[in-house]
Amino acid sequence: MKTTEFQLNNFIAAGQQFFEDLTAELKIQQIHVQALKCDHLCFRVGTTEEYSFYKLALSEYAQLLTEAMVNGRAISTFKLHRPFKTTTHDIELVELPAPKAGANYQTGFEHAEFVIREDFSIFKAKHPHLNFTEGGNKTLNPELCLKLKNEKQAKFHHLSLERVIEIEEAQIKEIIFDFDGTLINSREHIFEINRQMLTNALGREVSLQESIDKFEADFPKLFEAFGLADPEKQKQAMAEWGIISDNYIYELFEGALETLTHLKSQGYRLHLWTARDEYSARKILQHHKIEDFFITLSFATTTNSKPHAQSLRFDWTQAQKDQMIMIGDSPTDMNGAKNINAIRGAALWDPYAKKSSLIETGAELFFHKMTDVLESFATKTL
Repeated sequence: MKTTEFQLNNFIAAGQQFFEDLTAELKIQQIHVQALKCDHLCFRVGTTEEYSFYKLALSEYAQLLTEAMVNGRAISTFKLHRPFKTTTHDIELVELPAPKAGANYQTGFEHAEFVIREDFSIFKAKHPHLNFTEGGNKTLNPELCLKLKNEKQAKFHHLSLERVIEIEEAQIKEIIFDFDGTLINSREHIFEINRQMLTNALGREVSLQESIDKFEADFPKLFEAFGLADPEKQKQAMAEWGIISDNYIYELFEGALETLTHLKSQGYRLHLWTARDEYSARKILQHHKIEDFFITLSFATTTNSKPHAQSLRFDWTQAQKDQMIMIGDSPTDMNGAKNINAIRGAALWDPYAKKSSLIETGAELFFHKMTDVLESFATKTL
């Protein structure tokens, strides 16, 4: 395409043909993308002059969502007033990267990106005959890339580009932390506590393996998994859980104290949201001298646990969209974050955290170690 003139019809037609060719090749490779959301098409340019030309031209026919510096060069993202329309997809977004210094790009459409709700390892295992490569930002929207013929590429992500932009521009003020498995290293103790509690509640011996296999991060799902339906027995079991828990010592994960100290010093409002009872949670907080880090503390009750917004003790209804983030290690935490429209951060430093389950329930940020949290919140914005 020449930079002397811009014809929207030609641009749209070229994008649609590129996508049809790409999806046809994916089908041959046994990847069927009809049911997947196509996030955007990427249009590469060979020179900075072409970048300026296409940026100006597209501005007449699309909304510029963002222009950001990534790896030393600008990338603009546009939302077209007239989307690409193919036999399987309508695609509204087009990504326009400036060329990297020293790189040699052919001007034209290069890749399409799709959103998947499964761990990359699971997706790759379905297609063992293909050579995928992983890349991108490991915390925010990592990517899985497959190179095809004629320099075409298909990329797979867990988030849409529009959502990535929203998170990047978020003004986070409130940070909600889960407790067990996120701030304190407690999972092995909890398996044993659950075993003892359920043995007493059910009147039969519950093995440690059964406790591990049927583990759930909140009481309602745990009781359902073990068939404990009697409300009065559930209430007694929850009370006994706290008593049994009192016999154990819980350590903070490495870096937890430093992370809380840094975030508080940066002016973030910190909250604790836990499925633990108030007595056992406060005892651990006081032991580690971290209770005062939190503006509010929200505990499990006999009627509500973490997935319910009603169990939050701070006025989350006053927080605007994308001013809150929930950081936790379980699907329960991700569902809880959804219930209050918070950004969903997956804490993955606990070896028992299951990334695949977190992805399936909508995790948006992936913190593989506590220092990832520090790096992401080094300033007031992500």
